[in-house]
Amino acid sequence: MDRISESLNRFKSTKLYPFITSLESPGVLVEPNTSSTATKGACSTTRYRSRATAHLESMINCAESKYKEWNERRRK
Repeated sequence: MDRISESLNRFKSTKLYPFITSLESPGVLVEPNTSSTATKGACSTTRYRSRATAHLESMINCAESKYKEWNERRRK
């Protein structure tokens, strides 16, 4: 595996996945516009999690895709 790919995978495993897990902890939700914690249902937590992490996941997936395409072109 190349260094870029390893870095993306390491970021996902050490930063992104723990962040997602922390947002999915039962009954705890950090309101997006405040620093306070509120007790909410699982549905609210899931909605906040997807808003908070969807962009990060999308950007990482895009970076992986572009890297794979670049690497395939480079090897030809």
